[in-house]
Amino acid sequence: MPGHLFLQGEIGCGKSSLIREALLPYLDKVGGFFVQRVFVAGRYAAFKLTPLTTAKEYNVDLHVDNIQGLDNLFLYCDNNNKWQIDLQVFAKSGVACLQQSKIASKKLVLMDELGGVEFACLPFLKAVWEVLNGPIPALGVLKLPRNLDKLKKELAEQPENEAGGIYSLQAFKQHPKVELITVNAENYDRIKAKVKEFVEDIML
Repeated sequence: MPGHLFLQGEIGCGKSSLIREALLPYLDKVGGFFVQRVFVAGRYAAFKLTPLTTAKEYNVDLHVDNIQGLDNLFLYCDNNNKWQIDLQVFAKSGVACLQQSKIASKKLVLMDELGGVEFACLPFLKAVWEVLNGPIPALGVLKLPRNLDKLKKELAEQPENEAGGIYSLQAFKQHPKVELITVNAENYDRIKAKVKEFVEDIML
């Protein structure tokens, strides 16, 4: 069975960009989701879980006048400048994105990214593990632990404890079908070529 490829690295090192570049020619064959960073007046205001659909919609940065009316915001900055969590976004929209990939017979599932507050959402994790244990390969990004720790310090309330057990972050990393690669400035071009080859081997 084909395996799954996940990238990790420092914020801004280009993980999502190189994945996007590799996927653009084949978007009709790819399901899953990506996270949009929502900016208001040039500042982080929210993070939005977005289904992968068209090239026009596949942009990791979204600039808006305000976040009112935006759906699927799983992290957002409230009027008191405190970050709030909505795990129901993963339980509903996240699960739907992953299930739809199977229903629509997609050849690849995008999960960009994992390793954050969603590891407290058991329904979503069960859907993730269905992908990991299933026949459709996945490509995605896994958040570094220190980046998650930095995020938690800015939250108004700490998220629920990680689901743990068979659905823990450690179990994800140790899954026999998951290959986890760290991206940095020195190996960027090599990893970019590896991701491109991974996608083309599935699509062509």
